[in-house]
Amino acid sequence: MGTSKFHKFTTSYVMVYNRGYQDRGDVESAVTTKVKGVAYSNFSDDQLHVPDAYKPMYRRIWDVADQVIPASENNAFFVATNVIITPNQTIGLCPEVRVSTISEHSVTIDTHALPEVLYRLAPVSLWDDPAVPGAICDDDPYSCPIGEPFLLGNGVRTGRCSNETEGNPRTCEIHAWCPVEVNNMPLLVAFFILGDGLALLEGVQNYTVLLKNFIAFPKFGEEYRRRNILDSYTKEQLNSCHFDPKNDSYCPIFTLGTIIQEAGISNFTDIAISGGVVAIEISWDCNLDRDFKSHCLPKYEFRRLDDPNAKVAPGWNFRYAQYYRDDVRTLFKVFGIKFVVNVYGEARKFSIIPTLLNIGSGLALLGLAEVVCDLVVLYIFSKGPVYREAKYQVVHGEDAYKVSEGEEEEEVGRRDNRSYRTFRDS
Repeated sequence: MGTSKFHKFTTSYVMVYNRGYQDRGDVESAVTTKVKGVAYSNFSDDQLHVPDAYKPMYRRIWDVADQVIPASENNAFFVATNVIITPNQTIGLCPEVRVSTISEHSVTIDTHALPEVLYRLAPVSLWDDPAVPGAICDDDPYSCPIGEPFLLGNGVRTGRCSNETEGNPRTCEIHAWCPVEVNNMPLLVAFFILGDGLALLEGVQNYTVLLKNFIAFPKFGEEYRRRNILDSYTKEQLNSCHFDPKNDSYCPIFTLGTIIQEAGISNFTDIAISGGVVAIEISWDCNLDRDFKSHCLPKYEFRRLDDPNAKVAPGWNFRYAQYYRDDVRTLFKVFGIKFVVNVYGEARKFSIIPTLLNIGSGLALLGLAEVVCDLVVLYIFSKGPVYREAKYQVVHGEDAYKVSEGEEEEEVGRRDNRSYRTFRDS
């Protein structure tokens, strides 16, 4: 009975549940992306925490040419959600300082009363020492060693202590792109004063991205290749559909807001202010013994990869510059969301080789199953002694050399037959 159950278990698990009758092959994949959308950062003067001369640069139309950087990546795309702009930088001499202009609002903020998450999102220069570490100086000639760069700053010391930081601590003069970057979020102060809590480019959540995923299973032949856009979609359907996990789970066009929501981020602003990384996972589980086009379909999942609670270097940002001449540029510090597309897949198809291998392995296990079952019954079950008496016959002394009565008569008959044949032959 035990052997029979073991045989049924191995057969049902290996051959049915684990599909031991099928060969397996991994997916080969390529992904392309196309982002579309436009945003208008039409904030009021009170909301924008930047110098008046900079405000027209923030109050403008933005499209994918401004926000998708670079325009094309392998299995990924980046969309800007927040920007700090430092215009008209020229190579020259200026003080090494990143002074907050919070005094323009004549508002005192108790930083200890702020929620921890808001304190974490704020730039260090807003709450702590307004200067680059080591930049504050005095008339001591050794306070600004000539030729030494600020590793966390913007330039190289000239050896002089600047007097241009009126109303603020004096800082070292540097060779740099001037004026140096003021590393304050354009809407962060308005966040506390007005309660707006917005990134500069909140409209990004309404952007759409078309994901094209091309897959193939070359192990099983060239005919097993397809893409994630279903053949049943018409051009009109493709232009009008948007991915919805319940109502349209195969549409390849996603709104960024839907991706963020499906990744478990309830508030878009939480990731838009300082940026982050989100994974888009496409999985293919294909049974090639069924119709390939109608049953080999993609499944989409989303999750956030970066740590939203990181207190040091949170989010995702980088800098780039637009040059007007060799010595004139506008510097952009860009915060945004990096979307990484990961593709997983496996195909299965009937093959006689794995079928025979698994059947042979199952038959080989039957011999082992008998030994295992005997060990279990003899030494684990409470009625092991009863089974042992029925299975084995114990003999002692001379009894071990005796044969039973029936066997003795049979042996005598065999000896008589041999004697008769010998006498007749003689």
